[in-house]
Amino acid sequence: FIAGDWSDAKPTAIELDDWIETWLPNMMADGVQLAVFPVIAKTEHGVVVPAAQLLQDLQEELKKYE
Repeated sequence: FIAGDWSDAKPTAIELDDWIETWLPNMMADGVQLAVFPVIAKTEHGVVVPAAQLLQDLQEELKKYE
């Protein structure tokens, strides 16, 4: 996935709390959708969900560990 405009990009870890409290709310405000299971095939996009859905799914899953 690192090609073209992204050829110099490097992955960076993001703490889960930061992802949930900062990144996803900002993405929701921007109307972003995320490829949570991207695939390489050009005819498929993998599983794409709105940021709000990913946030809700993560929060529900985290409740299992409280």
